Amino acid sequence: MKGLAAYLALRAGAGLIGLLPKRLIRSLGESSGRIWHRFDGKRAAMARRHMVRVTKGHAVPHASELVMESYGRYFAEAL
Repeated sequence: MKGLAAYLALRAGAGLIGLLPKRLIRSLGESSGRIWHRFDGKRAAMARRHMVRVTKGHAVPHASELVMESYGRYFAEAL
């Protein structure tokens, strides 16, 4: 039952987000990504490591935050 409640809450949230203008959805996604970056240190560290590897050590200091913003925007748009 707990899984069903979580699923229904997710579907309701996705339905509500779908009613918003695309521009607002993107902004919400990016903001969510920044919050995610701030509170999920493990994922932020992983994003940092990946950006350093991909840029051969030349990643900008806030590259991991930009990655998480992108993830947030992607998830918001995918709903």
